[in-house]
Amino acid sequence: MPELYVGNVTKQIQMFAYRVPERQGVITQTIPIGGQIRVSPNGYTTDLATPEIDAILNQHKAYGILAVEELDSKSGPFSGFYW
Repeated sequence: MPELYVGNVTKQIQMFAYRVPERQGVITQTIPIGGQIRVSPNGYTTDLATPEIDAILNQHKAYGILAVEELDSKSGPFSGFYW
């Protein structure tokens, strides 16, 4: 099963909030400045199904989350989340 890592390249500690299909409520995980987390919806399982990963990423695309491959150092500094 795939795993999802999310990095924070902002200059602030970030709370990464997301919803997982078939589970009620919002899940939050703290990402330190310049750090990354492994997304684990129930606190201990990090193996996610592809539809779960897609759902989490789609929630954040409107806010500017990017894939690592999409980061382009020539277009200026990036400040936000990446996966």
